[in-house]
Amino acid sequence: MKLRTAAAIAFVLVTLATPAMTQSTLYSVVGSGAGDMLGNSVDGAGDVDGDGVPDSISGAYRADPGGFMSGAAFVFSGATGAVIHAFDGQAVGHQFGRDVSGAGDVDGDGYADLVIGAPGTDLLGQDSGSAFVFSGRTGAQLHAFHGHEPGINFATAVAGMGDMNSDGYDDIAIGARLRDGVAGSRAGAVFVYSGFDGALLLTLEGENEDDQFGHSIDGAGDVNSDGFADLIVGAYLTDFNGNMSGSAYVISGCDSSILYRFDGDADRDWFGIAVSGCGDVDFDGLDDVIVGAMWNDAFGHDAGMARVFSGLDGSTIHTFYGESNLDYFGCAVAGIGDVDGDGFADIGIGAYGDDNIVSNAGAVTIFSGFDGTTMHRFDGATTNELFGQAIAGAGDVDGDGLYDIMIGAAGVDVAGPDHGYVVVTDIGGTAQPGIERIHGAGCVGGLDRLPRMHVAGSADTGRSLIVSLWGARPNALIALHVGHQITLSLDSFGMAGCTSYVDPVAAFQFTSNSIGYLRSPLFVPNNPAIAGLQLGFQWAVDDPSAPHAIGVALSNALDVTVGN
Repeated sequence: MKLRTAAAIAFVLVTLATPAMTQSTLYSVVGSGAGDMLGNSVDGAGDVDGDGVPDSISGAYRADPGGFMSGAAFVFSGATGAVIHAFDGQAVGHQFGRDVSGAGDVDGDGYADLVIGAPGTDLLGQDSGSAFVFSGRTGAQLHAFHGHEPGINFATAVAGMGDMNSDGYDDIAIGARLRDGVAGSRAGAVFVYSGFDGALLLTLEGENEDDQFGHSIDGAGDVNSDGFADLIVGAYLTDFNGNMSGSAYVISGCDSSILYRFDGDADRDWFGIAVSGCGDVDFDGLDDVIVGAMWNDAFGHDAGMARVFSGLDGSTIHTFYGESNLDYFGCAVAGIGDVDGDGFADIGIGAYGDDNIVSNAGAVTIFSGFDGTTMHRFDGATTNELFGQAIAGAGDVDGDGLYDIMIGAAGVDVAGPDHGYVVVTDIGGTAQPGIERIHGAGCVGGLDRLPRMHVAGSADTGRSLIVSLWGARPNALIALHVGHQITLSLDSFGMAGCTSYVDPVAAFQFTSNSIGYLRSPLFVPNNPAIAGLQLGFQWAVDDPSAPHAIGVALSNALDVTVGN
């Protein structure tokens, strides 16, 4: 691919002003030419330039730098919104930038790298497709991967998936949704390549003819806590619950086994049209995933749906629905990190057909990972803007301790149709007060596990804290001690090497679940007189097999200061 200098890009940088939102925009960039459709794909790129601020990448697959629909992709500075790198497709129809992704640190130089899909390249046959990995530090090409058969649309979807083979280098997953396989024509496939040397690590195939397995892919994080990065793959045309009901698969990075298969609810749901890892939504210590079904009809024809699944057991954590006909809610889904400071990863869902403002202006809704409530909604402002066609977590761009979001609107018109634009915005949350430094390391139980304490939510009077515990004995009795902050050796109490960090003035009793996990709200009294009160929190877990004379395991402790 040809690298362009930033000076050659005819882009308009708009600071704190976009067609869709104004108050919390960090930066936005408008496509330079009619029909470019900048924002058709977006992703957080990580810190590409080493300035400590996470950057972003977007594709414009209909741009024409190397001929009609040769395509382009751009990396934007999180600090300024300026173009750090600009890459061009080489020939007519390459569709370079059809999908883009941060790749992690592929070459081990300490800088985040990038992967860009071009499903229309013809190296090994018409539309055999290619994917290119570029250095974030220099913009140089590190790897090029190519489809081996014509017409398979290799690299319609690309994703950085973390370190799958535990060699210290991040790896790359590439989808080929139209590839024929053992199961039949257009069953689809996904290929995983080593970031270190480009070697093919894994090939995965769709289960049935016309599944289009690999239409969407993303790194799932470590879903099963085995130390290997896992993968989520969408196959939106499977028929397990009706014609084109669709499916999503969570694949083990360790042994390529299917950890979970999630299926759409009904005919034509297109479940799996969009998939994403979404971090630890329910704070059980394991990464979770989200799947979109943009043609779901539960609340109107093609209103759409998205569902969040637990990495622990595959159960449903949240289900969200579009509001009305042809919203296409779930066309894009993303885990966006903790945007409100409550300790739980939150979720963004796009609905490019939403008509709340004008026809097909589009919308993006941000939902709380903790309880699924709507936290914020962004609306497109102009007809056929397609706002929310692509979304991604952008990292903490503005340094406020909270995560931000990147949104694409490929249909935005500027001096002509479909220039497209990308906006990076702060959700508008504020870091919650009162959650302070961890104290101590706790005291292990009989399963050689260390119970861990977490406090989230709001410590303000009249609000609720969320206390969480994991690493306890399954189905154990647990006491939450709340009181003054002290440091007391328990050696004389038969607990050699253990320390109590809380002199309790109150205790609450709970029972852990079958995996030793617990989460519970704790209401802060609506009494202004307690504002400024400093409290300590620590879990004490009943554990007869603990290696102490007293059968108890202790968590770490946390300080909390009550706010107004």
